[in-house]
Parts: sequence; structure tokens; C-alpha cells
Amino acid sequence: MVAKIPFLRVIFLSPHNLCLGIVFALCLCATCVMYYRLCNSDAGRLDPCQEFHLEGCYEAGLDCALLPRSCKWCNTTHARPLRSKHCRHCKTCVATFDHHCFWFNNCVGEHNHMLFIGFLVMQLVLICVFFSLGTTIMSAYGRDPEAFPEFESKNDYIGANFILVFLVGIAFFGGLMTLSLILYHVYLAVVNKTTYEQLRPGAFWIHNSGSKTPFSRGIISNIRVFIGMAAKYDRYGPMDWVPKVKYT
Repeated sequence: MVAKIPFLRVIFLSPHNLCLGIVFALCLCATCVMYYRLCNSDAGRLDPCQEFHLEGCYEAGLDCALLPRSCKWCNTTHARPLRSKHCRHCKTCVATFDHHCFWFNNCVGEHNHMLFIGFLVMQLVLICVFFSLGTTIMSAYGRDPEAFPEFESKNDYIGANFILVFLVGIAFFGGLMTLSLILYHVYLAVVNKTTYEQLRPGAFWIHNSGSKTPFSRGIISNIRVFIGMAAKYDRYGPMDWVPKVKYT
């Protein structure tokens, strides 16, 4: 079977190629596991019976009549942080809502945003390994034509692997897109913003009027909050609760 399929034969030509094949298989398994975890992860769903601590808001002397008290879509009276949003697909409010991902049929929010970036990184590693393995297979005939006596020319060899050539091309552009998405979400983590907030500039009331990063607490603190090192309720400071207009 191995002798009849060129790309499988190339994998067994050298220990280096075999290692690439094993690494690709491991990365593929890890990507599938992370995909499953994302599909079943809690994005930060707000319990309808959960009451957040508002002592900090009272102590700050804020007008608590402005505080968000309920969600008309959830039909509950639970308080929710300003940065949360009701997802009509998941039918629940999600804390620090980033976006709803149809690939996972789940939201990306406070509890699984870092897992989402981890999945993207693993996907990029998988693409890079596949690209390296694919180019190695495509160039194998040029390095050792005698190992493939059934092919009269390099074009015949490439033609037998035309599907692989197509997939390598897709992997190249897919890798660029994945890298761009990773860098974008790393930027959001550093400035403590979400995709939803990025698409709605000026939607939130802030103390330092005119700032494009109203929830930023500094790079170090932002990263601590993002990776979950901050206390559960520490991230809901007074500025996270007061909306610019009536909360709907």
C-alpha cells in the first residue's frame, strides 16, 4: 500500500520525514481535542439567579439607578456587568462577550477567550507542520528521482499529488489568515477590549472621555485579567458598571 501512494512513501524515506508525519498527527489530535473543548466550554454565561457584588458601586457614590439590573431577553432580574451581552444564538447573557462563533456553535467570552486563542495557535502550528510536510513531499522527486521509477518526469509526480499541491496552497493562505487573527486577539487582550467593543466604539461611558480603550488597566493588569489571574469579581470595577445611556 505504501509503495503505491507517493506521498506515503516519501514519509518513510527518512527519519526527518517520519518525524514530521508523527508531529502532524499529534497536532491534528490536539487540535481536535481543543475544538471539542471549545464547543463544550462555558464562555461566561451569567446564571439567572446570580447576583454580582455591587458594594464597590455604592461606595463609589454612583447612581445605581443607572446600573443594569435585568435582561429583557432572559426574563430575569439578575444584574449583569456592562461588558456582557445577550447572545440570541446561545439564549443567555455572556460576560465580557467577544463574539459568537458558528464554527464552534458557542460564544467566545470571559471564560474561554484564552482557550480560543490557544486553539488558533495550535491550528497555526498544525498548518505550518502540514505546509512543511507538503513541500517536502512535493520536492522529493527532485531530490531523488530514482526513488520513484514509476514516474517519468517531475510533472508526472506532481500530477499524482495534485490534491496535495492544492491543499498546500490553501494551507499557505489559511496560515496567514490564522496568524492575523491571533495577532488581533492578542492585541485585544493587551488593551482589554473585545471584538464586540471594537465594532461598537463609543458605546460605553468612560471616566477618561475620548479614550479608545475604556476598560484598560495597563498592559500587565490587562494580561492578568485575560488569563484569569485576577480575582473573580475584581474585574468589575465601577467603570465597568456605569453605562453611557440607559442600558437595554
